[in-house]
Amino acid sequence: MSNPNVYYRNRELYTLSWNISNLQNYIISISKFTKTIALHKYKTEINDIKDSTIATDIEIYTGSGNLLHSINWNNHVNGRIIDLGWTIDEKLVVLLQNGHVRVYYDFEGGFNEYSVGYDAQLIGVKSFKVVRNVIFIILNDFKLIYIDLTNNISIHSKVLKDIRQEITGDSLKFRDWDIIIDDESFEILISINKEIYSIPKFGNMVKKSIDGPFHKISISSNNQFVSLYHGKLNKIFVVTSNFNKSLFDFQLDSNQPPVSQINWCGSDAIALGYYDTLKLIAPGGSIDFYLNPDYQISNELDGLTILNESSLEFLSKVANETVECFKIGSTSKSSILLDSVDKLNKHSPKANENLTIIGSDENLNHAVKTCISASLEEFDSYWQKKLLKAVSFGKSSLELKSEFSNTRHFLKTCDDLRILNNIRSPEVGLFLTSFEYNHLGIETVIKLLVKRQQFYEAFQISKFLKLPIDLIFINWACVKIKYNPNLNDEELSQQITTKFQTFNNNSYISFESIATTAFQEGRSNLAKILINFESLFTKQIPLLLTMEEHELALQKACDSQDTDLLLETLLILKQTLSLPVFFKLLNHFKIASNCFEFFFTNDEVLIFDFLNQADRTIDIANYDLKKTLTHTTQVPFEKQIEVLNKAINAYSLMRKNSNDHKQLEKQLKLLQLQDSYTNEFNIEFQGLSIVGTLEKLILLNQNNKINAFMKNFKISEKKFQYIKLNFLIKNEKFDELYEWSNNQKLSIGSEPIIQKLISSNQSSMALKLIHRSNLSYSNKMEYLIKLKDFKNVIEEAFHKKDLELLERIEMDVETPRLKELLQDYKSKLQTTTRFF
Repeated sequence: MSNPNVYYRNRELYTLSWNISNLQNYIISISKFTKTIALHKYKTEINDIKDSTIATDIEIYTGSGNLLHSINWNNHVNGRIIDLGWTIDEKLVVLLQNGHVRVYYDFEGGFNEYSVGYDAQLIGVKSFKVVRNVIFIILNDFKLIYIDLTNNISIHSKVLKDIRQEITGDSLKFRDWDIIIDDESFEILISINKEIYSIPKFGNMVKKSIDGPFHKISISSNNQFVSLYHGKLNKIFVVTSNFNKSLFDFQLDSNQPPVSQINWCGSDAIALGYYDTLKLIAPGGSIDFYLNPDYQISNELDGLTILNESSLEFLSKVANETVECFKIGSTSKSSILLDSVDKLNKHSPKANENLTIIGSDENLNHAVKTCISASLEEFDSYWQKKLLKAVSFGKSSLELKSEFSNTRHFLKTCDDLRILNNIRSPEVGLFLTSFEYNHLGIETVIKLLVKRQQFYEAFQISKFLKLPIDLIFINWACVKIKYNPNLNDEELSQQITTKFQTFNNNSYISFESIATTAFQEGRSNLAKILINFESLFTKQIPLLLTMEEHELALQKACDSQDTDLLLETLLILKQTLSLPVFFKLLNHFKIASNCFEFFFTNDEVLIFDFLNQADRTIDIANYDLKKTLTHTTQVPFEKQIEVLNKAINAYSLMRKNSNDHKQLEKQLKLLQLQDSYTNEFNIEFQGLSIVGTLEKLILLNQNNKINAFMKNFKISEKKFQYIKLNFLIKNEKFDELYEWSNNQKLSIGSEPIIQKLISSNQSSMALKLIHRSNLSYSNKMEYLIKLKDFKNVIEEAFHKKDLELLERIEMDVETPRLKELLQDYKSKLQTTTRFF
């Protein structure tokens, strides 16, 4: 660049270990961040099939050229591949000519397939892009379609815009497009004819520029800038993403051929691809990088990935900290500190002199911080170590004075570089810059390693950083099951459980996925062994049900003591199994049986079938009794007698519950008597209880029938009198009650009658009986007080000289005349008491 303060460098990340040549014969896609490479030898340009009879596998490589996975492909079975792309979370998207999209979510061949729809297989695809987790497709009829993979619950294609309906004119010439996207929405910039249009996710299509035609569009990593290539003028224009401001333009050499590729190097410069040259342009000028012919570029957040047949390279802006440390002739504090390392290696005393030159502790702290940051920008461990040695030298001087302020930064940098160097190794092939590593986060890095089955590296990093290891163990165990078919179930379960005991430090690790994998691999016995290591019943039972281990699933549901879980299990089993099999299973589990009967109590047919199938004679009898006797008015008399006789016989056969047997016989006798009474008096007795029947006989004044009834059911005279008392009061037959209470043969006496009248608020009748009855003074007074007959209480108390009672009721008396009388009697009694 002509700007003296801006530098770019192209560094080789890997010498590729593959045997791929002639990249122009492949569809190629490089994933963002991880630099994973997907290739398919099929065609050169979209819809330009070289040889439709040739179909090769889709091969997925690490950035170092190691084969991660090969997807076997057959055009006739799977459909012809149009293009490939990667989502932001490293899912491979395969666009097919048959109008479908496959999304491979792992490196083991697992995929989901979605339909593009809208007759895509007939109309054909004009262009295809994958940005973040959204698939964008332009059909040949200019329908713009997208499939958002973010929402895993409901994924389907949607038409964003039918461009033909938005743009007038017979001829539409599509040139290029790109997408601005964030977490919430997206905006498509598309070049058609001489215009550029903006198509937002929500809103109307808007014309942004009419100064075209623009043959290529590229959006910067930060979504703030747009580069436009005007093919006829051979010129680059850079504008803000809202097209409100033109930033700069760059006239290309007229002798150069048209640009074949255009992309951003981060968000700082635009990379233009030619046959064997990559031109980098920015406001300060341009610079050419000479590359091996036949290469492909891919934009990264902080640079540009360059793939050719033999190597993977990374072009990026040199960080200011790196410039400060390494620029030739630099007199910066960090450069002087770095120079100290060479002097230390030579045991030169001038190393300490450099500290004097740096000056204050503040300057030294700044130099240390700069070297720390610069070390993260370096890919070569030699320069990393040299910079960190400089940091250590400055740090030791500052620590003597307790002035070092970058301890945490230094320690984290050492940890980060250790991790980065491990995952960047050719064996792993996961090359992340420090910026990308921090952007993704360590949890995502662990997931990426696990996805590549780099379990050892993932475990060592997790152990080093004290992170959970459950994801690593679960995936390791699943892979162990999938790729060890020759190990028997016992050996495999032993290896997995032994490793589990090694990994586990009293933290929960779910075995659900592991057992599910075993079942999916056809190893049901192994799945049964492994599911026992799952401590959560809510995860055990669904798998057992899927495995059709119904008895074991129901046993686990009972053991859980979770009513909701047990009921859910019962409902699933009821839907899954035939009723005889379901009932037979229930008979083995008392808890499940009780739960079933409780929740399905209203389904009379189902409950009866269940009891009948289990040959539960007593329960069937009880069930019939409950159904019959709770609806006696609706059930014919003969049916009631039949049900009761069956129940009596059932209890007789069981030779137990003798009291229940007697009660049933009593009920049978009651029904028979009620039937005879109904016929004799032409009044309905059916459905009444023993007491109810007796009350109706009292109402009919059938004394002989009453006596016979009492004898039949062994009702004592005293109990009968209480029944009659309640009946007379309930039916307000007070004259009859008064006459009946005069009966000298009443064994209950008058007090229960008085008490019942008081509780029933029949005060006047109660008072009549109180004054007529031969009650004790104290009882009589208590009843009168309850009835608030204070006049008689005062008179009786005065007559009995009961001063204590008068004082007790004093606060309850409200009538002035009675208050005066009470006070008068009190005074007289008090005078008499003093006299004596």
